[in-house]
Amino acid sequence: MFVVLGVIVLVSLLGYVGLSMAQRDVQGSGDILAARTSETGAYNGLSLAVASLSANPQATIAQLQNYVDDVTNNVNTPRSWFNFANGGFILTTTAPQSGFAVGSSNVANVQIVSMDLGTTARGIPNDGIKITLRSTATTGSSSDVLSTVATYRILGLDVGKVVVAGQPAGPSAAFNLRGSVAQSNCPMTILNGGGMYVAGNYMTNASAPTTVSGKLRVAGNVTLNTTFTSIGNTYISGYLDMNNNTDFSFRQNLVIGNGILKMADPARLLVTGNLTISGNGLTNFTAGNTDGFISVGGQLDQQT
Repeated sequence: MFVVLGVIVLVSLLGYVGLSMAQRDVQGSGDILAARTSETGAYNGLSLAVASLSANPQATIAQLQNYVDDVTNNVNTPRSWFNFANGGFILTTTAPQSGFAVGSSNVANVQIVSMDLGTTARGIPNDGIKITLRSTATTGSSSDVLSTVATYRILGLDVGKVVVAGQPAGPSAAFNLRGSVAQSNCPMTILNGGGMYVAGNYMTNASAPTTVSGKLRVAGNVTLNTTFTSIGNTYISGYLDMNNNTDFSFRQNLVIGNGILKMADPARLLVTGNLTISGNGLTNFTAGNTDGFISVGGQLDQQT
């Protein structure tokens, strides 16, 4: 893996230096020399940053990830200042106090101004990462301070390792409720393999036949008062309560975490795959239902 840096934009400093000079009452050759010396120091600071970025790709990934994380999470002071050491660098939240020697009479500090992951963040290769750096240099013989800004394109970096933090991934279920359904009075059909997740209890009334074409998971109890069909695998953490003379059909596997509370006579529980029942198991069904039945196409596993 290699990190290749190519300058795509270099901001001219002529306007900045001219403005700085115009603010002085008296201009002399010493002022011009100091400005040019600071300018050279600022460029040297950028060169030092580029060399450090190129030296160790894995370390570069780790440091750029710190910057991305801080900016994405709206950290007030992101890690953006280069702290050079041992031929490499780490990013810190503040500029090193003494700066770094970039010539016989210059010290400079370099900061990330911005970073654009471009199309690489969307999985499109060869676009590279654009990073804008600002190098601020001073001379030892004067108080002249001059900044140089340049934008680079980083190519060849394994940008898949630079992760853009965003909003949490959306729910995988078509119907995703972080609560309970106290009473469902409307018929519902979830098509095209869409699943259903309910974080609490789930109850349907007689007027609300329901079909779920994908997986079904309910973290609480399920009470069904009308026809119900689940085409995918179904997991119920609590009990299953069936209260109507109709079919309750589960086309794949069904797991019930706390048994069958009761079955209306004659309700029919139809499971095409395996049926696993924990907790109260089949006790209430066998005690109170004479005409209803349970049909299991696979294995019946009663865990009490």
